Amino acid sequence: MRKLLCKDLYEDLNKLLEGIIRRNFKSDDIKNDLIKKILYEIEKVWEEAEKTKAKYEQLDKSIRILYKLVLDFYAKVNGYKVEGKYDPKDIEYILRDMYIKLGYTSNRLISDVEKLAVIAYKDPLTQLYNRLFFITQAEIFIENSRRYNHPLCLALFDLDDFKGINDTYGHDIGDLVLKKFADALARNVRLSDIPARLGGDEFALLMPNTELETARVVIQRIYKALEIAPILVNSNSIYIRFSAGIAQWNGENGFQELYQKADVALYESKRMGKNKITGNM
Repeated sequence: MRKLLCKDLYEDLNKLLEGIIRRNFKSDDIKNDLIKKILYEIEKVWEEAEKTKAKYEQLDKSIRILYKLVLDFYAKVNGYKVEGKYDPKDIEYILRDMYIKLGYTSNRLISDVEKLAVIAYKDPLTQLYNRLFFITQAEIFIENSRRYNHPLCLALFDLDDFKGINDTYGHDIGDLVLKKFADALARNVRLSDIPARLGGDEFALLMPNTELETARVVIQRIYKALEIAPILVNSNSIYIRFSAGIAQWNGENGFQELYQKADVALYESKRMGKNKITGNM
């Protein structure tokens, strides 16, 4: 205990205890025994206090190291040197400021990733899925249909006389026609369907869990939506019409074979005078 307490404090405490005990107990053996026991208990308390103090000093040392690291990092991030002695309020402010900045950076990164995803998978003009995403999803859907023995249909669309619209009214109106058709396509299909712009005035629709006749009904619904909403240009009404070819997956072939069947059906619609729907089992 003499190592833990200063000498004067220990001696004063010892004298105080001896005085209290000797005034109340006549036997020297009892007095000495009581003094020893009390001093032993006091020594234990002080040992625990010293351990606690050591832990506190170690914690304080760790905090100071962390403080220095945070200051250095903060200075590098903000482009200036930070000096000064340890102050808990400073580190609290710095950590809060860094948390806000990191949160802002994180949100910005998430936003950038979302924008990149849109660029990678969406057609910029119509906001439908692009060819790359469509083909990737089509292969996945075919594999699911094969595994669970579900029907699947693919429809291909080609806008009738689109070149004439571009030549007559200009490319701005041509773009408006493409967006109008894309909007009608997206609004008249299920959430599980995949509408896409493959390029130019060519569009596609992948319909899982759908047989040929049901797919035909879906496409007729798109026809009706466009028929009642022509585009007005200088008092002229532009009616958007299209040819469509539908193919139902046969349960064996892959996407390329399914696409070729739908393309043959589309060609047949064009050959029959356009503005037609042709199905191919």
